[in-house]
Amino acid sequence: THCISSAASDVYKRQILSRAARVHVFGIGPSGFIAGYFAAQLCRLGLDARAMTRTGVQCADDLIALRPGDGVIALAYDRPYPEVRALFDRVGALGLRSVLLSSTGTRLPDARATLTLRVPRGRTDGFGLHAGTLALLEGLLMALCAAEPARSATALGALNTARQALSGGGMDL
Repeated sequence: THCISSAASDVYKRQILSRAARVHVFGIGPSGFIAGYFAAQLCRLGLDARAMTRTGVQCADDLIALRPGDGVIALAYDRPYPEVRALFDRVGALGLRSVLLSSTGTRLPDARATLTLRVPRGRTDGFGLHAGTLALLEGLLMALCAAEPARSATALGALNTARQALSGGGMDL
């Protein structure tokens, strides 16, 4: 828990996510699902966020969406995939603030992030597990909520209003 609160504090102090015009969450393969989840949760807290999950030449469509003032959080582990290198090329060219969530292994997929957070990744017979990454991201969400409680409350209120409109008020929100 101390590691999570320390990491969240570092992200908050550097205002990488909380002051970004938009937050882009990069993840490919299984990490893409986690990137989508985190982006959705950021939106629920009132941030403009989107997931970047495409690979190959389609990744270029995600990269051109980056703009000055945006922030990037990348979930990438161990190997320097072409998409990760291209992401940090674009981040550097635009002067964006970025966070890299990576494993505790000896290699980094790219060392150019504003802040690198190492998170243990369980492995069972070559199968990578993401529990540490999810715990860290949940900690970041809590820190963002605590840093901007009025924004979070307003956004969650709007979410619940929309839910009630869709459910006819039957969800007891």
